[in-house]
Amino acid sequence: MNKYVRSNINFDHTDDINTNSSTSAVDKNSDVEVLEFSGTYTTTYDENQIAIQCALGFKNHTSYKVVDNNIYVYDGMMTYIVDKKSYTIVDVLSSGISEDHDISVVKNIDMFSDASATNEYYGGAQKSLYSYRGSYFTDEYILEIINKYYDISDIDNDDLSLLFYRMKKSGCGYVAAANMIFENTSGLSDAEFQEKFGFPRYKVIVNDNNEYIRVFNYDYMFLDYYLFYNKAEGYKTIQDVYGNAEEEKAFYADMEDDDSSLNNEKFDRDGASGVDADTQKSHLKEYLNEKGFDYDIKLSRAGKDSSFERRYNNIEKYLKEGYTVSISMKNFPIYYAEDIDNNGKLDDVYRENVGAHQMVVSEVLDDGRLVVSSWGKKFIVDPILPDNYDDYNDVGYDSLDYSSTEDVDNLAPNIRNITVLDIK
Repeated sequence: MNKYVRSNINFDHTDDINTNSSTSAVDKNSDVEVLEFSGTYTTTYDENQIAIQCALGFKNHTSYKVVDNNIYVYDGMMTYIVDKKSYTIVDVLSSGISEDHDISVVKNIDMFSDASATNEYYGGAQKSLYSYRGSYFTDEYILEIINKYYDISDIDNDDLSLLFYRMKKSGCGYVAAANMIFENTSGLSDAEFQEKFGFPRYKVIVNDNNEYIRVFNYDYMFLDYYLFYNKAEGYKTIQDVYGNAEEEKAFYADMEDDDSSLNNEKFDRDGASGVDADTQKSHLKEYLNEKGFDYDIKLSRAGKDSSFERRYNNIEKYLKEGYTVSISMKNFPIYYAEDIDNNGKLDDVYRENVGAHQMVVSEVLDDGRLVVSSWGKKFIVDPILPDNYDDYNDVGYDSLDYSSTEDVDNLAPNIRNITVLDIK
């Protein structure tokens, strides 16, 4: 294991370095500058080489050059553009090392598309930051986002691990907001997006087909909005935000399904928690105001200012009008969209009973079911369930008439709140 220094913060880089001699510690501000090398790696690493190794592994390359915040790395066939601040690939070019005229080989995907064969990156995932294995201090965008709201000098890797655990356990409403923002800012150029938010819109990953695909930096938006929201809620430190997350983590350690939002109801949490519909609307408006956006945001709440019929019908109405729609539901089954068969049946439930949960709707199917983004994947949910949940599988989809609400009194309408957003 090799110890590196970045921005005066120590962190461990866990990948083994392929070298014939021991590797010394590296200072980010070192005078070492190697712009071209080949063969085995040298035993002293400057910041550019570290970024390359973290982004590309130990892929053989013949040369690189630095242009502003990017490193152009050439392997003899293609050029990989690496972001020095995040250690991620931001583009792959088809030939030489010039930043001016090469053609990108990266496949662009829309946010809610099936271009990713593995059904990954269908919106943000609330557990993604916590699932990262390593030091969070390797990503300077994460540090910059945190430092906008809380003093980074008072925070260590353990603090961030507990913060991201809390976000994993109660972050669905924040992720839904982040998804809505991404879906509504496609009209901005990449440069305009980064100027407004302070981080790049995309990163490049390799899917199961060995294709380079460009996906949104969901984690940055999730973190930025989460901290904005909870700073506005009065949490003065990161430690206040994550509260008793360490005890919560221990509480759920032995549970088979640690991701179940239903389990959250069993733990008496302090610190930040999930979002309230009215508070979400208020803080989302504040967040967009701060970024200088012109927007329209609407909220329909169960039992307050809208009937179930109106809420359900509004989903398709607002989607057709160009709004991004998020819904909150409670105690419902959820199915992988890829498990639907030719007859419209969903045989294998992903989770039989999800607790209170917020998701973004991407489509209303002909039979009335909803295609949603949840946990970074594509799922299908029902807007109506039989009143007796235990009989749900016996009742089946075919007996539920989604086009009529005359039997709603005998069913359990399952859409609690709808939030819709349109950024002009």
